[in-house]
Amino acid sequence: MSQENISHGLPGIPFEARRLTLFLTACSVFALIAWVWPAPEGLSSQGQRAIALMAAAVIVWVFEVFPLAVAAMLMTVVQPLAGVTTFQTALGNFANPIVFFVFGMFCFTLAFTRTGFSERVALWISLIAQGSPARLLLCFIAGGTVISMFMADVPVVVMLAPVALKVIEKNNCVPMQSNFAKALMIGLPLGVLIGGVATPTGASMNVLTMQFLRDMAGVDISYLQWCAIGVPVALVLIPVTWLLLLWIFPSELTALSGAESMREEYAKLGPMTRQESRFVLFVLVNVVLWCTDSLHGISLPILAVLGGAALFFPGIDLIDWKYAFPRMGWDIMMLIGGACSLSMALWKTGAAAWIGTTFLGGLLHLPLFVLMLGIALFAVWIHLLVPNSTAIVAVFTPTIIALAKSKSVSPAILTLPLGFMASASLVLVIDAVQLVTYQYGYYSMKDWIKNGAILSVFWIFVTIFSVMFIGSLLGFY
Repeated sequence: MSQENISHGLPGIPFEARRLTLFLTACSVFALIAWVWPAPEGLSSQGQRAIALMAAAVIVWVFEVFPLAVAAMLMTVVQPLAGVTTFQTALGNFANPIVFFVFGMFCFTLAFTRTGFSERVALWISLIAQGSPARLLLCFIAGGTVISMFMADVPVVVMLAPVALKVIEKNNCVPMQSNFAKALMIGLPLGVLIGGVATPTGASMNVLTMQFLRDMAGVDISYLQWCAIGVPVALVLIPVTWLLLLWIFPSELTALSGAESMREEYAKLGPMTRQESRFVLFVLVNVVLWCTDSLHGISLPILAVLGGAALFFPGIDLIDWKYAFPRMGWDIMMLIGGACSLSMALWKTGAAAWIGTTFLGGLLHLPLFVLMLGIALFAVWIHLLVPNSTAIVAVFTPTIIALAKSKSVSPAILTLPLGFMASASLVLVIDAVQLVTYQYGYYSMKDWIKNGAILSVFWIFVTIFSVMFIGSLLGFY
């Protein structure tokens, strides 16, 4: 998020002054909730302070008062000072297995780029369209979906965007006027977001959801069980997204030019190198290990770290630390650690259960479908306020689990819609995935909203039906 984004609601105030104002606001909110707000019935003093810290953390994260990594560490060490938990407990929760999972997946993504295989895949996706604008759009949506099932989402967009830009420029598309350019630059991040929910490895919040269900509810969801729900969602959303974009942004082009130059670029790559072949084999082996986690019993975070580390092994050498270190998402890992530590504090102090019962308990008398719909809509709404999907899942999953357990409702059935919809940041361009293509200036915020608002409705209902139907077959309820 840029510094301009931080200034929401505070126009005309210098940047440093805004940061100071927001920091003091966060401190004031914490003090009011922790020490001024009368303790409500059923909420312990520790739980009250945990909620106060959560409210302050949301302000700090949303407006990026501090760098994400600094904010994450701060929210961890403040917990013992606020009397929420001990330092050992807070720091122990910071080192959540999900942090190590994200490290491993970053290694895979960087090797994907380092070996040159990413360029080959990107060019191949553009070539199979065979000069058809509609087919090219479908190829980029579907290609982004498939790749992001196994790679970090932002790097996938970064990898594919230059190829999409080449096509747009060769066809003389005018920024903000060309419907073809709008559809392509909107469809690319949408495809990546769709792929992010299809598999556990598609996004860190997926594994985070699985980890919380295991630790807090005793519900163990395997890699293939998540895929059994997520892949059908992706298979439905790909054509829906494609047709919706064609309808909203009918292409002014009947055929694409520049296909020959793309073909020449692809030919220059020559046959696959040993590094590329080795990477493909390596990924296939790891996918098999991920899919069989229920058989061998090795968790995804451990497999991700082992796989990521193996990329550096002598004889494999698909990546080197000098290349990887400055490109590793350290801030993301720190954020996940801090968010996990805070979420466990909410859970262990009983604050999560109190929040769930107080604010969402009234929904439990409603039919299951309506309850799931309410949670999905809440996830979409809260994403407008908190533009970080990981933070949303980390903070609110304990609440949903506590709510489900208090009313004997399946924790998985209620939690999965939150995890799936946290990735569906479709109403506004506020997430890093969309910002990659938004920055090129080919579509406006209004263009994104026209498509995203409608697609969000489809995403919600497809998710709920998949969770309910396939979840029942898997024995989740």
